Amino acid sequence: MSWELAFKGISSLTVVSGFITVFFVWRKYVYEKNRDLYIRRLNEVYAPLFGMVVKQEEVRSSFMKNVSFNEAPILSMNTEKETISKKGYSRTNTPGIIHRDKFLEHFRKIDLGLTSPELIELINRFEVLNSMLIEKEYALDGKDELTKHLVDIERKLIKNIVDDYYLHVKKIGLDVNYEKIYIANI
Repeated sequence: MSWELAFKGISSLTVVSGFITVFFVWRKYVYEKNRDLYIRRLNEVYAPLFGMVVKQEEVRSSFMKNVSFNEAPILSMNTEKETISKKGYSRTNTPGIIHRDKFLEHFRKIDLGLTSPELIELINRFEVLNSMLIEKEYALDGKDELTKHLVDIERKLIKNIVDDYYLHVKKIGLDVNYEKIYIANI
């Protein structure tokens, strides 16, 4: 009788230890798969966008201290180039290192399938409102309301980029104690 009980106990212990082993192996597999996804999302989406935000906030803190984040979440600076030729004098404005157009370029380059649904929505709303503002540039009706709405979307967009960047950094275990030095206003 005691041998029979011992065999039942050993077989039960073997089954339980097998389930525990399978559980931990499955958990490690899921963790590694998710980690790979978070690294890919960080590298292909959030790090480049976060870099744009950092550049912008550096320009704001160094050269545009009087322009708050709430007033202009995305700065638009133009570079003016003057040329003198045989045809005469000409002046051209092109988007500078910090400009809405640069953000739009980055948005078009990223794989939207890797972003959060909220970021996809904000990017599309930003693109639509930005193009509407350009089209209505000479019309006075509704321009102020459109600008206010665009600034609100820009605020949400920048906040989402920063929050998602730090979420992904934390998820993969990089610089967890890093303080948000550049983005203090957000």
